Amino acid sequence: MNPPIDDKVTAAHRQRNALLYVRQSTLRQVAENTESTQRQYDLRQRALALGWAAEDITVIDSDLGQSGASASDREGFQRLVTEVGMGRAGLVMGLEVSRLARNSSDWHRLLDMCALSATLILDEDGLYNPCLFNDRLLLGLKGTMSEAELYMIRARLRGGMLSKAARGELLLEVLTPLALEVALAVQDEVQARIEQADQLRYQRVERARYEVELARRRYMQIDPDNRLVADALEAHWNDKLREQTNAQQHYEREREQDRLLIDESMRAQIHALAQSFPTLWRDPETSALERKRMLRLLIEDVTLRKDNDITLQVRFKGGATRTLVIPKPLSAGEERKTSPQVLAEIDRLLDDHTDAEIATVLNTRGLLSGCSNTFDGVRVRRLRQRRRLKSRLTRLREQGWLTLSEIAATLGVSPWTIKRRHCHGTLGVTVCKLNDMGQYMYQNPQTRDATPSHSRSACAQEV
Repeated sequence: MNPPIDDKVTAAHRQRNALLYVRQSTLRQVAENTESTQRQYDLRQRALALGWAAEDITVIDSDLGQSGASASDREGFQRLVTEVGMGRAGLVMGLEVSRLARNSSDWHRLLDMCALSATLILDEDGLYNPCLFNDRLLLGLKGTMSEAELYMIRARLRGGMLSKAARGELLLEVLTPLALEVALAVQDEVQARIEQADQLRYQRVERARYEVELARRRYMQIDPDNRLVADALEAHWNDKLREQTNAQQHYEREREQDRLLIDESMRAQIHALAQSFPTLWRDPETSALERKRMLRLLIEDVTLRKDNDITLQVRFKGGATRTLVIPKPLSAGEERKTSPQVLAEIDRLLDDHTDAEIATVLNTRGLLSGCSNTFDGVRVRRLRQRRRLKSRLTRLREQGWLTLSEIAATLGVSPWTIKRRHCHGTLGVTVCKLNDMGQYMYQNPQTRDATPSHSRSACAQEV
């Protein structure tokens, strides 16, 4: 049984820093989902309630606007892992597992490091010790569910991939009347991204100002006679002032660069880009991701209706619409299914030919199996058995042909005598090849004249 939350936190944990990791997947989420961001920052109060001093709580929020699918591009997450690995973290906080990582390998790597360094993990639901089996099991399940959630999101988006591919050439046909709107859409998109980045940088400046004011109030409240503490708080205040200055300078520098980004020269390039859209689309150097972004600038929405065929109704930014009907894609099993025409030909050839002979005829005509393979006797036999085509034995039986034992009984001789006479050509009845294993069927002497002409032509008359 796991100990209560208060018992999980020890003095050794409180001697190390508490790391609060804050992340949103996109800049749009940062700008619009402010409540979610604030909830993440509010976890700081949980650390204070567990006994950490305010100065020992470090907020890592440099990954705002970064996806959690991978750790490769997340500097903040890499910093967090480094702090844990160096044994400088007693507590790692995230609103939920998906804030820290949506990749199982990254999540379990962090769990292993927290277990080795005896670092606790806290989320909105509770406090966990990765060294305890039950806590580690629960954290592992949460990581798996987080990755599964990302997989489901991607799976829902895969449905749009077919429609995007299908309307590739369609876009090129309707591009000319939309060229101006494309240019404006590109410009609006760039401007929107600039505004989102500016808002994010401004929030960092505001946060730096708040921390300066907080450091100032702490310094002003200290007893002047307590010089050791006063000196430390004064140094902390000066550090925050430098951070505020750097954040303000960075904000102003980036804002100036953004102002120069959309100048007249850039606007001319955007309009030129709209006119050369078909060339850019067909360029092999254009990646799939770039093509997706180009489509987002052109298309308002797509309605897909699946019936016997797939009907795509595309609505463009300017209000123009197009309807496209495409065949429903075959399933994997249907794609590998041999065509009905080939099966019908096999069924017809079975009246006069063995499996190997049928394979030779099909290959001569250039026909292939459902898996695009040439035919042989084994493949023909398996195919007719799976499709339950009437066997050659059944067909000959229905026409009155006899087996070896039956013809021997009819003529009053032994089967060996039938074989010997067949070999010497003195049997006196028509013989048909039954299969590719040297077995034959024999015409009933009593119904010789009733034998169908097409079967008689496929067999040899022996005298």
